[in-house]
Amino acid sequence: MGRKNLLFILAIAGVSIAGSYAAAADDGGPFEGRDIHFIVGSAEENPANDDFAIKRHLERHGAKVNIVASDNGDQPPRGTDLIVISSTADARVLRDRFKHSRIPVVTWNAYLYPEIGMTGDVLHRDFSVVRESVFHNLNHASFYSYCVNAEHPISKAANLPPDMFLNFMFSGETDMNWGKPTFGADVIAISQGEPSKAAVFVYEKDALMDNDFPAPARRAGIFLGDDSFRQLAYAEGPAALDPDQARWFAGRNLFDATLAWALASPVESEVGPGVLDEELERLARGKRVLFLRRENLPWPDGEKSDETHVKLLEDLGFDITVNDQTEPEADTSRYDLIVISATTNKYKFGTKYADAPVPVVLLEGKSVDAMKMADRRRWTDYGTNDHKKSLYPPESWVKIMRPYHTMAAGFDGGLVQMYSEPGLITWSTPAPGATVIATIPNQPHSAAIYGYEQGVTMANDAIAPAKRVLFPVDFNRFHQLSDDGLRLYRAVLLWSLQ
Repeated sequence: MGRKNLLFILAIAGVSIAGSYAAAADDGGPFEGRDIHFIVGSAEENPANDDFAIKRHLERHGAKVNIVASDNGDQPPRGTDLIVISSTADARVLRDRFKHSRIPVVTWNAYLYPEIGMTGDVLHRDFSVVRESVFHNLNHASFYSYCVNAEHPISKAANLPPDMFLNFMFSGETDMNWGKPTFGADVIAISQGEPSKAAVFVYEKDALMDNDFPAPARRAGIFLGDDSFRQLAYAEGPAALDPDQARWFAGRNLFDATLAWALASPVESEVGPGVLDEELERLARGKRVLFLRRENLPWPDGEKSDETHVKLLEDLGFDITVNDQTEPEADTSRYDLIVISATTNKYKFGTKYADAPVPVVLLEGKSVDAMKMADRRRWTDYGTNDHKKSLYPPESWVKIMRPYHTMAAGFDGGLVQMYSEPGLITWSTPAPGATVIATIPNQPHSAAIYGYEQGVTMANDAIAPAKRVLFPVDFNRFHQLSDDGLRLYRAVLLWSLQ
């Protein structure tokens, strides 16, 4: 064993790690008594990789770790709580062995991502191993990451800042990876500052992964390489008592938090139609809504759309104030929710209410850049499916990506008819911290319904001052929403108020 490896193992034996997921074994932490099936390249210890150091780390925190070689075809024993797959395992041998497993899986084997449905299968487009010897500069840029969803349970447990943090101590060379998951994934952190390169990404149970494959249990991909664990940044001693330094040196906390999240119980949808309506009416009663629109429209269908919309809100029990788009920005402290109709004109409405500290439901999809919900390039970061010689035809359906989420309204993953007939529907490529509920069919990178939790990083590093949701309804289309489309809208309102 090399001197650096020996020093590393001695160091982690007594390290005190900050963060709620790093409890010691006698503290009853999330690993205490859990059975982990750890798949590696060889069941014999090899100082060139960190597989056995990871095993010892998890065992010190109370886990029971069964380490097996990837060419061992045995299935995990009954009672296994988590499958962990190292980058040293042979993905060509494992292939899709665990794709359908109902046991949660955490892996940093990038070549396995496509085999189990977590990404597409094209190297350097859908996933990559950033080898130091080939991608020297990009490899060093991956020693730190950017947290894009500071409100996710993993981020909170790892105490991640909503910005840059350190993955690795700069003390050697190691190969790490990134993946490009579907919109069904929660992206925790990105690599190299590139929104499409996820350093840590997770799928909740039933979320749609690649090729619309629903995750049978929780799935997590993380940035490690064969010998990366020894270099994970963590704070100890005086540094651990400094909040800024403790949040900066976050690699080890993030590793522990990701595994602990995978071990926790999955989110289950409890929003059937009856529950949805009852809960929404309870929360809506007496809540003050500022409804922003273009008044005196020259188009009868536009007037009908807004009238139908306002009546729905009133019937739900909201107290509605209707303002024209040209009026000065109102005192938002008087309201519980802001709804921006698609009858507003982006060129007249501008950036008003972008920084409002109350939830905003945006229907005008061409204003997502003004609201900091997507980047600025029209037809790249946002656009429309419509009759106006668009590359994409008119559409009436959406595809649910996260059936467990409140905004999915209890629908299963897959197609839902949102409108009674095809027409204009807007799409966006939101920031990686977005919670994408639905995409447009056959356009996997076109998000139709999505939201940001308060505190999550939106486009251009803006932090959501309160919840934000895009629900794509053109100026003359609200009354064309199908019953299922109205159910989705009610679910959006419910989530915005929760």
